[in-house]
Amino acid sequence: METNIQTKRLYLRTDPEEIPALLALPKAIQALPDWFREPLEDFLRLRQRNWPAKTVRRSTSLLCGRLVKIGLFLIQTYSWTNWGELSVRWIDDYIDKRLRDGIAPRTINFEISFLKQFCFFLEDSGYSIPQSIFNIKQLTTPQNLPRPLPGNDVFLLEKHILDARIGDKRWERDKKAFRGLAWFYLMWHCGLRVSEVSNLQLSDVDYEKNKLLIEDSKERKDRVVYMSDTTAKAIQNYLKIFASSLSVYLFEHQGRPITTRMIQDTLTRYGNECGIEVSPHRLRHTFATQMLNAGMPITSLQRYLGHENIDTTMIYAKVSDVLLQYHYEQALQGLDEEWHPDDHIRKVRFACQDLRKITGALDELKENADGFYAALNELQKLLQQLEEDMS
Repeated sequence: METNIQTKRLYLRTDPEEIPALLALPKAIQALPDWFREPLEDFLRLRQRNWPAKTVRRSTSLLCGRLVKIGLFLIQTYSWTNWGELSVRWIDDYIDKRLRDGIAPRTINFEISFLKQFCFFLEDSGYSIPQSIFNIKQLTTPQNLPRPLPGNDVFLLEKHILDARIGDKRWERDKKAFRGLAWFYLMWHCGLRVSEVSNLQLSDVDYEKNKLLIEDSKERKDRVVYMSDTTAKAIQNYLKIFASSLSVYLFEHQGRPITTRMIQDTLTRYGNECGIEVSPHRLRHTFATQMLNAGMPITSLQRYLGHENIDTTMIYAKVSDVLLQYHYEQALQGLDEEWHPDDHIRKVRFACQDLRKITGALDELKENADGFYAALNELQKLLQQLEEDMS
């Protein structure tokens, strides 16, 4: 099945000479018998039509690799020879083997999902597929919440990159830090995916309206993203140094768009230098969490992040549920009357509690000089602590 995609809109930004290499199928597929390999090639060609050029090579390798792995296991283990023989028990054995090998349930679910998609394609193409295959249940997996950077880590990381731009002497200045700061803000202040940063073109930036055009994102949709003044300024400062070396893309390396791996490695290095565990996606998580905490409606955040399903965006609400925190703090005051969400008020309440204890002790020690002076000493320490807290 040939795929005439050269004229498709998603390839307008790709050099036509590169397209054959992008569409090349992995050599591993040749290890399969013809009855498995030929429909798999058709399936992959069909899927390639809907993948963006920037991800088609990686997506092809991933999908093909998983299906080849399953196919070879079943062929070698059960001498499998045709699609009508496919058995749920065989798939269960494959799942058990993957679990024994220490493969995460989430990864195994992806593999089984790919197999079922392939089987749906085969059925539509006239192959006889046992219906029980479509009823295979996925493994239960834990729902991991996003991990935004804790506390002030993102501000410490920002300061570290800012400091890297200026050394004690001009020739010690790290000019690449100007570039790093620009894409750092694009992920933190704008919530961009690392792949979206690497594929930004110079023409995608509108400095008059402080906005970006994100074309052909992960969900295969275009969207508009607004920039903070800080982000726009960082990009402009970066371009003052690097504009002459750029041709099409906002961030380039040797005439090609900067790779996501280069961004990840640079960010990891910055994080290691200031003791912060960070990744591009953690910056995106941090952005989403901070926006919700600041009161941004969940539906607006969904559109901003480019999520097709609002359930994906709702995960961030579980991390940044300010209302839940407020209700917890209100209820906690009912359990502990001395507790208060305001740290200053809480310290005063605890101090009053200590004062009541010391006052009671003094009242009981009127005729005991040693005990009286010991309690008085504690009272003086508490007074000194209160004065320090109030200063």
